[in-house]
Amino acid sequence: RLPRDDRPVVRLPRGGVIGPGSRDASWPGVTDRIEGVTFRGLRDAVAWLSFTRCELIDCVFEDCTVDWDFGGRTADQQAASVLTGCRFVGCDMREFRCHYGRVIGSVFQECDWRGASLSTLDLVDNRLVGVVESLTLFGVDLPLYPGAPCRDQRNVLRGNDFRESDLRGLGLRAGVPVEHQRWPQGEACAVVDRV
Repeated sequence: RLPRDDRPVVRLPRGGVIGPGSRDASWPGVTDRIEGVTFRGLRDAVAWLSFTRCELIDCVFEDCTVDWDFGGRTADQQAASVLTGCRFVGCDMREFRCHYGRVIGSVFQECDWRGASLSTLDLVDNRLVGVVESLTLFGVDLPLYPGAPCRDQRNVLRGNDFRESDLRGLGLRAGVPVEHQRWPQGEACAVVDRV
C-alpha cells in the first residue's frame, strides 16, 4: 500500500460489481469513499484487496470470505475504515478484520461467525440475522499481539439487534454493555449478565 496522499485512485462506480475476476484488474489503491458497490463471491481476496482510511457506504458483500483488511493496525490506528449501511449476505466472517474501525447500521444475514473475535472495533446499530455461533465481542480493546499498544478509548457497542438471531454462542467480554443491545424476547429467551 502506498501512503494515503501518494496512492493512485481506483474508481469504483456506484452499482459496480467486484468479483473473482477482479483480481487481474489494477488495484494499487482505492478511493477514500466507496458507495453502492457489490463484492460478490470473493474467496482469496486477502492476497490482493485491502482498504485503508476508507468509508464504505451502502456496499453489499455476497457469498464472500471476508478475510481481507479494512485498515488500522497498532502502528497506525488512524488507518481504519468505516462501514455504514452495508449488507453482508452468506459471508464467512470468521477472519473479519476492521481493527480500530467502525461498523454502523449494517446487516449481517446468514453469515458464518464460528470462532470470530471482534476486540478492536466499534459496532453501532447493526442487525444480525440467522445463526450466530461462537462470536465474541469485547468492550475494551485487547492488544492484537503481546506488547502492542491498545486503543485510546473503549469500543463502542450500542444498539446492535440480535432479535432475528439464533444465538448458539455469543460471548460478551470486557464490559460490553448488555443493556444497550436488542435481544430476542419470549418465554424461551433470557439475558444473563456477568456470569
